[in-house]
Amino acid sequence: MTLKIAIVLPRNTVFSPRKATSVDLCVHDLVRHSRFAATTLVICDHVEQPFTDVAVTRIRYEKSAGNQRRIAEVTRALRAAPADLVIVHQHLPTAARLRRDISAPILLHTHNFLKFPKSLYGRLTRPGDYARLNGMVFVSQACRQAFENDYPANAVAKAVVENGLDMQAWRTDAPRRNSIVVVGRAMPEKGMLEAMQALAATLPAFTHWRASFILSESEKHRDYFAALGAIAAQSNGQIEILENLPYSEVQSMHEQAAIAMVLSKWREPFGRTALEAHAAGAALISSGTGGLREISGEHALYANPDEPKDISAALASLMKDDALRTRLAEGGRTRVTALFDVRTLTQKLDGFYNAMVAL
Repeated sequence: MTLKIAIVLPRNTVFSPRKATSVDLCVHDLVRHSRFAATTLVICDHVEQPFTDVAVTRIRYEKSAGNQRRIAEVTRALRAAPADLVIVHQHLPTAARLRRDISAPILLHTHNFLKFPKSLYGRLTRPGDYARLNGMVFVSQACRQAFENDYPANAVAKAVVENGLDMQAWRTDAPRRNSIVVVGRAMPEKGMLEAMQALAATLPAFTHWRASFILSESEKHRDYFAALGAIAAQSNGQIEILENLPYSEVQSMHEQAAIAMVLSKWREPFGRTALEAHAAGAALISSGTGGLREISGEHALYANPDEPKDISAALASLMKDDALRTRLAEGGRTRVTALFDVRTLTQKLDGFYNAMVAL
């Protein structure tokens, strides 16, 4: 069966190879490897240089007009290009409204833990919004279980489809440098400050090692970003901070790094950066929060993200022990290739799409 699929991206995503968010990258990979790729349309906010290998409709609206205006533009785009199935990423209000206005089945694809509403109004209305959906996709078992704990009566069809990677596009044969890579948003929840403190304390004893922080969204937490910069400035050149690199450059740095660190302090819904580290063949130090352990299993060193001393101990053990680095790197690559190759995951997702239309 050939399906016409429309994918609606949320606000604050950038469906472009230059500044793509993790959601954009996930959607791009899933569409490219889907058997419905030729009949899939991505609807997103206007961006100057969108991905060119996926059909895209860009919408414009006054941001000050609020979400209802955006939903109206999405609805207009869907009526201009009717679909057999509409997948809304991340934003329940958009999915709930489209469920009323569009005849096609509506599926909500979530990338985070879904917050249980605090207000009485939210607790009264949210269960109904979820119940009216035709289906839901979760990015990890941890996210699905949390939702089912909050909404035990919800009977909507559900699937877990993790973020995948094209493992064939990730090299593990590039020469390894004595480098450590930390990738993520410059925000407290990502544990960047503790990672920086641990590196500043550990690297002086390992003068042939260097660390790179590849950060995004520094403008949202300027004081926090400044604190990171102050520590890096005192590292005698052993720590550098890079901002908003194109994804291809981030991938290349991962492929050359001996060690990667993902030290999220919050419940990570999945953790694409950990998946990328394993795919690139780097040995990983992880906080293991949320869905991170689903990615790494036993093939990472786990450290308390609130304790720089704990992180330092993990760092020192990896920098001193070539055999340990090799064992974790090879085991991690084998695991993610078996579990998270995008081709396997898109087959699973395509099957769920077919089931939604057949209902």
